[in-house]
Amino acid sequence: MIGLLALAATLAVAVTAAVGVPRNDVRTDDPRIVALEPGGAAAHHSTRADARADARRRAACRDAGFRRAHAATCPRAPRRGARSFEAQVAGTGGWSAPLRVASWPIHQIVLPTGKVLWLSPADEHEEGGRAYLWDPASQTSRRVDPPAVRYHDGVTRPANLFCSGHAALADGRILVAGGNLAYPIAPYGPGQDFRGAPWVFTFDPWTETWTRHPDMPRGRWYPTVTTLPDGTALILSGTDESGSNILNPDVEIFTPSTGATRVLTRRTMSYYPHAVVVPDSTDAGAAPGTQVLIAGPGVSDTMILNTSDGSWRDVPDLPRPRLWGAAVLMPSPSGTPTQVMLIGGSDLNVTPSAQATTVTLDLNDVAAGWRPGPRMASGRSHLNVAILPDDSLLAVGGGGGMGNGSLYVDPVFSAERLTATGADWSPAGSLVDERTYHSTAILLPDGRVLAAGDDRASHRPEPMRRGEIYSPPYLASGARPSIDAAPAAVRYGVPFGVALGGPAADHAVLMRPSSVTHSTDMDQRSVRLTMSGGGGAATLTSPPDPSVAPPGYYLLFTVDATGRPSAGRWIRLDPAAPDAPAVAVPGAAAAGRPGVAPRARQARRSLLRVRAVRRSGRTLSLTLALTLPARATGRISLVPPRRAPGARRSPALVRRVAAGRARAASVVVSIRPPRGWIGLSMPVIVRVGGRAPLTARGTVIVQRRAPVPVARVAMR
Repeated sequence: MIGLLALAATLAVAVTAAVGVPRNDVRTDDPRIVALEPGGAAAHHSTRADARADARRRAACRDAGFRRAHAATCPRAPRRGARSFEAQVAGTGGWSAPLRVASWPIHQIVLPTGKVLWLSPADEHEEGGRAYLWDPASQTSRRVDPPAVRYHDGVTRPANLFCSGHAALADGRILVAGGNLAYPIAPYGPGQDFRGAPWVFTFDPWTETWTRHPDMPRGRWYPTVTTLPDGTALILSGTDESGSNILNPDVEIFTPSTGATRVLTRRTMSYYPHAVVVPDSTDAGAAPGTQVLIAGPGVSDTMILNTSDGSWRDVPDLPRPRLWGAAVLMPSPSGTPTQVMLIGGSDLNVTPSAQATTVTLDLNDVAAGWRPGPRMASGRSHLNVAILPDDSLLAVGGGGGMGNGSLYVDPVFSAERLTATGADWSPAGSLVDERTYHSTAILLPDGRVLAAGDDRASHRPEPMRRGEIYSPPYLASGARPSIDAAPAAVRYGVPFGVALGGPAADHAVLMRPSSVTHSTDMDQRSVRLTMSGGGGAATLTSPPDPSVAPPGYYLLFTVDATGRPSAGRWIRLDPAAPDAPAVAVPGAAAAGRPGVAPRARQARRSLLRVRAVRRSGRTLSLTLALTLPARATGRISLVPPRRAPGARRSPALVRRVAAGRARAASVVVSIRPPRGWIGLSMPVIVRVGGRAPLTARGTVIVQRRAPVPVARVAMR
């Protein structure tokens, strides 16, 4: 019943805003939407009509002429020929072959350990919820289900955190609020729809365990959680526990030190409202206290909350609703973001409802209202938008929004990218699987993007629970900058040193990792840092205050003049952090500066190399050479891709070697790539012990080229 819920909620908020008085209970029962949605709450599940439409579409797309005329709505065809993965990525960016995942990542949260937390319902609704930890390096996952709770029917089972809100706290824990207390009961009469849960949990990324905190006063289904500059968290909206589609108007604050919530004020707004902490240096953030912009999706979901006293300021309405659309606080070369963009989404008053348009709001001129932004090639609802380290945006998936009683209609397979300086969106490759309702996309620490989710019926069998990884054009070729050393934590507004490697860096960015569900990323933001110096060392200056970048863990990227970023390195913004230690810079001692021996950086470059690549039928054999310093021991750990059937571990694949007179050892790995493969990547970890112990991480990259594949090692 999401169409009914969302649009009616929008209308209710419009009435509330018009009279200027928050209503305590707003019921979502607009008859116009009931007529559009036979089956009511069944819209949350893909229908037989969806399956028939999917089959017809895929059959039609086998015809080359149809495919050319409907490129956006046809899945990516298997690639043929010897085009290399690098050549594919160099143009629009390239998508990997689908990889198996444990579940449908309806919620994806990037953790400061580099792993990803997935939340979803169990296969059978009565079994509660599921949680998984996925490791991008090994592409393996394990279950970490939430604690068991007692449901309304008296049965105890793992908490179903599907349809909850979540954000990262300053200490790295993940706060999860709300969830699915109960599913609808046909025929979806009063009190029989989805019930919001009042649960509050935190997940510790280091111990990989859950903690339950005191419940909220009322349930929340489809809430938003936003971390505030003082380290507390704001909890907004969602329907309550009654099952009568009543929106929870309580605006709550979660305090990490006590683990409890308190009601700050009351205001009714649509499901999963987009909430953005406004930088103090902008006109919109200049008032005393912390200012949070509510930016849709409903027409009147446009207001600024002062979290210090609970007061509200109105912002001009949106030109039209943007249900199931995305919102981004745009990166800025100046360092302080000043613009919010809303992308896609549905207006159920027009046909087609899914919009290709965008609108922007200038935080230095809020009174001017929302202005038209760059238009996408395809209308998209249920899309996901990821900020990339080069300040570009990637729009992934989406579809028609709602039709024929379903939210999975008319999938868009093509992706689009908006460059930092571009006025138009450009093609960014195409997906193999549908990514509409219940899909997600996140930036990975290595600069790639994982798209997953969409729990339509055809994706429910275990072999069809898949994700796809996008490699942006900046990964096409050539060496990337690297961050060889950086402090673990820094205060606000202070300079700190970093040791650099690879091509010269032009600038650096801090990126808050994603926490996304239902097209709403509750944490994502990118902040450019001022930078001086170059070569093997640079001095960066942290963001001026927590309104620009709320406290917590960020990925630090350096970016060269061509827009090619380093791999991300974790760093924590903490007002109480100690002084950043001087960072040792290779070769700096000769110039009269504190330094370390250049061996560590050189070792990362020459420690491991590809000696040979051989192909026998479909089987590839890679010979890797490890070079060791004198009187050292080493260990190589290399993980074959999960999607490479037949990949096998030879006895030497993970082994310990010692340097005697011979200072080299060889490792052979055999792989049988899937049919139609373009490129493969295998994470590698090399540990060298001795007088100066070293651990280096990297990737073995194999590209398909005729007649012989090419492999290389990229160490970080």
